[in-house]
Amino acid sequence: MDRRTLLKAGAGGAALGLAAPYLARGAAPLTLRWAHFAQEDHPANIAAKQFASRVAERSGGAVKINIFPNNVLGGPPEQAQQIKLGTIDMGLPTQGQLDKYDRAFAAVMLPFIFDNPQLVFRVLDGPAMEWLAPLAERQGFILLRNWDYGFRNVTNSVRPINAPDDVKGLKLRTPPELQIQASMEALGAVVQAIAFPEL
Repeated sequence: MDRRTLLKAGAGGAALGLAAPYLARGAAPLTLRWAHFAQEDHPANIAAKQFASRVAERSGGAVKINIFPNNVLGGPPEQAQQIKLGTIDMGLPTQGQLDKYDRAFAAVMLPFIFDNPQLVFRVLDGPAMEWLAPLAERQGFILLRNWDYGFRNVTNSVRPINAPDDVKGLKLRTPPELQIQASMEALGAVVQAIAFPEL
């Protein structure tokens, strides 16, 4: 069993079936490397640990996931490149970080395209996943599932934002994701792109 086969099959749910040959012959466990941006106490790292624990449990120990939090193997852009190259096996890139590989990923990160959280989850877990998964695979990635990091907000120390015109003239930091930068610039903000790990 190779890493890509395991990940493509959905890791946790398929781990036991795919791990059967390892269990039968007593082979050393398949070890996967998962790097991400979050600190040890961040919900994303807690969820990653829980995922790794469940995969180990369901595979009877035949599959182990080592987690590298807090950008210790590089920031999100470097992690995405390492996944593509096979240096690491898993990560938590945003669709905005994957838009460097296919611009379609930028579409789901556009500000103000969803009316409510229920619609976000219905779209991202359904049609968007069906549309983006094959595009990701063509670029060397396998999408297991969308992760919820919450929704973007515009915050500042100058004035409340109640209408689009309230953004005009504000100096805003955005992630280095074209669709968010362009949207804020279109609203009249002065944008500085700074990656989260650089803050």
